[in-house]
Amino acid sequence: MSDIVITTAKGRTYHRPDCGPGFLATRAKNERLGRKIHPVLEMTRAEAVALPRKACRHCGGEPTPAL
Repeated sequence: MSDIVITTAKGRTYHRPDCGPGFLATRAKNERLGRKIHPVLEMTRAEAVALPRKACRHCGGEPTPAL
């Protein structure tokens, strides 16, 4: 199980890498509006919480369960 999450340098939330609804939709909207797009950062959940970042309300930042 991976504990890797993604965020951006100026982001307020962290997401699991496959979180489409929250992260990708917001990123696309900001791009359309001509806002500055910050690079995506990968880090552990503990590092994200220490920054502090909150969990995405769509994916919760939790890893996808293994099947």
